[in-house]
Formats: sequence, C-alpha cells, structure tokens
Amino acid sequence: MRCQSTAQSLRKVFVNSIDPSQPMSSSFVPVIFLRPSVRLLPSISIQSRTYAQAASLKRRLPRDEEIPAGEVRLVDENGAFHPPAPVRQLLASFDRRLYHLVAVSPPRVGETPVCKIISRKELRERERAKPAKKDVVKQLELNWAIDPNDLGHRLNKMQEFLEKGWRVEVILASKRRGRQASTEEAAAVMERIRGIAKDVEGAKEWRTTDGKVLGQMTMFFEGSKEK
Repeated sequence: MRCQSTAQSLRKVFVNSIDPSQPMSSSFVPVIFLRPSVRLLPSISIQSRTYAQAASLKRRLPRDEEIPAGEVRLVDENGAFHPPAPVRQLLASFDRRLYHLVAVSPPRVGETPVCKIISRKELRERERAKPAKKDVVKQLELNWAIDPNDLGHRLNKMQEFLEKGWRVEVILASKRRGRQASTEEAAAVMERIRGIAKDVEGAKEWRTTDGKVLGQMTMFFEGSKEK
C-alpha cells in the first residue's frame, strides 16, 4: 500500500498541481517516469564512440569550435595577417555550410593560433591528397621578409627532417605589419628552400606549390623513403 500511496502523492505534486485554466509556461518540462522494463544503452558504447571521435580529431588540425583559444589571428587569401579577433566573431562572418575556420599549424601554449578560412571542398581534396599514416609531416612557417640568419636556422631544420625521410610543408606568408619583401627577395627565399631539398639525397618536391608569391604559399617536399 505504501507504493500505491507514494505514486498517488507524486501524481498530486506533478499533475494535479497544474491549473488547467492557466497557460502552460514555455519553460515547463514534463516529468516522465521510466518503467523498470525500459533498457538503457550501456555506457561503454558511448565511451567507445567518444574515444573514436577523439582519435579522429587528433589526426587533423583543429577547426571551428575545436580551436583551443578565444581569439585567433586570421591570414587571408592574400597571405596578409590580421589583428587577433574573437573566434565567435569570425565564425559568424561566413557561411558555415561552405567553409571552416582552420588552424594552419598546431596551436602552441601561450601563443595566439593562426587560422585561415578554407572551403569544405578544398579540405576534402586535401584529405584525399594526404600521405599514408606512416608518413611524418612537419610544417615550417616563414615570413617572406625573413632575416637571412633566421632563414638559415629554419632551413637547417628542414634539411634534418628531409634526411629522416619525412615530408615538409613550408608555409610562406607576409606579416600585416612590418617590412614587405620585394619580388626579388621572395624569389631568393624560394630558391634557397629548393636548394636545401636538392642537397638532400633522394629528396624532392612531391606536390605542386599552392598559393602565390608574396601572398600565402605552401611548398611541399619529402625525403627519401629508402632509409
């Protein structure tokens, strides 16, 4: 009888207390009591799906709400850097059915991520062109007007990566503020980059350069697989 009286009490609280003459508030949430026979999905299936999603995210650069920062620096289609702007503001500025806000390199702690607005079509093409999972890909970010000594340090790293048989993506862009490189300087930078690849036995430029000189440009190199 106690069970019956408890059920009756609950009915009085959640049902009979509602005045039918008053309009129902939009915030009202009906209470649903599940029967003991209702079977819930085991929590392990939810965890497995979560782990799979997390593993997938680790294999790509963060995009949209995945970007771990409140503000980012946008690099536009001309390769110019813009001042830091809120991620939410940038996401609201374009059609998200067609584009993504994507970090151009893995974000580092304490630094404002650099991002680019990329079409979904281009991202799909990049996915198809990705190397096999066993390949290691390193990215080097350079300014067209980079100091020759700094360029030398970066190219030493590039040579080191190529000698290990890794792939290297060299991303060149102009700073929004600061000295702008001339066409001749840009050509000299590209020549030095290609010269490093030529100096490494078996290294090559495996994909056509993407972008334009003095704008944003990416050069693609890979070392010899026979190591």
